[in-house]
Amino acid sequence: MSASFYLCIMKYYNKFEFFNLDDDGKKEYYEKLRVKRIEASTPEIMEELALAYKEISGYYNSSEFAKDLAKDAKKLRETQKKLRAEKRKRAILICVAVISLIVCIVAISIIVSMFNNKTTMYDEAVELYESERYVEAKELFEKLGDYKNSKLYLISIENFINSGTFNGVLVREGNTISLGAYDKDSDEKTSWIVLKVDNETNKAFVISKDILYCSKFNGSEWINSDIRDWINSTFYNDHFTENERARIIKTLYAEYEDDDETKEPLYESMDYITLLSQLEYDKYMTFGSSVSSAEYSDALGTTNSLTGRGAWLMRTVLDTGNIMNITESGAKSIVGYQPDAECGIRPVMWIKLDEKK
Repeated sequence: MSASFYLCIMKYYNKFEFFNLDDDGKKEYYEKLRVKRIEASTPEIMEELALAYKEISGYYNSSEFAKDLAKDAKKLRETQKKLRAEKRKRAILICVAVISLIVCIVAISIIVSMFNNKTTMYDEAVELYESERYVEAKELFEKLGDYKNSKLYLISIENFINSGTFNGVLVREGNTISLGAYDKDSDEKTSWIVLKVDNETNKAFVISKDILYCSKFNGSEWINSDIRDWINSTFYNDHFTENERARIIKTLYAEYEDDDETKEPLYESMDYITLLSQLEYDKYMTFGSSVSSAEYSDALGTTNSLTGRGAWLMRTVLDTGNIMNITESGAKSIVGYQPDAECGIRPVMWIKLDEKK
């Protein structure tokens, strides 16, 4: 409760009423005013107290207190007024300075843009280069000719492109590329993580960044499973355009007993797309949980209300008949999923890189 509120509920005695109080009543009222006078911190409260003291002038130092409080209130108001004026002045000066600075920056920017078109183009080319958009960067550096380090950047770009690119983007293990989409006419492409680059054969082994679908394995092993048929027919045809399908390499995949490649394969299959085997997981999944742990795709979140991280199937069948899977945390599960149980799907495949010039 504020001091002003206390004053409002405190009776202002006029002289007649006050001096008709007994001594204890006068002292009590006078003491209340004394306490409020000590606590007074605003001109408004000081002026209220001055009026209260004026009503009982003649009692002890009431007259002097009334005058002192009135003077203090006036002085404090003048000080506050001066501070507000100085604050407004500082604010105006700051605004003027900021506006002047903005005007200068805009003016300089206009002048620079008018006379330094090459600098703008060079900066854009460097940004494209640093974003690994080498084909676009190359075009700009070629237009710039001898400007600054354009020729050096061109040499570097040639080296990168010769190292392997996909649609002009440098392909490196651990990087992502875009290929295919739920809606083939959509600009929102599916992201794939590069697990392995084979520069000798100019191809790369990739896995979907997200869990793209949920499905059942339905089979005693990969070669006779429903998921294999679906992923190499429906998914292959619906997820990729004709030109994109031409980049997917039909590959001989094998499953070995105890993951020992020196032994005869348990089976082999020629597939465009497959699921990761335990052997391939150990060989290529070298990036930790940041890659092995995956979230459900936005499409699954929309259609099936699946969000966050989820488990995903492999193609390796465990001794129990269950299908090996990767858990939400990105670790291999020794329990696995039953063949008729739904689990997340992260397809893997080998793709052709851009032809080297």
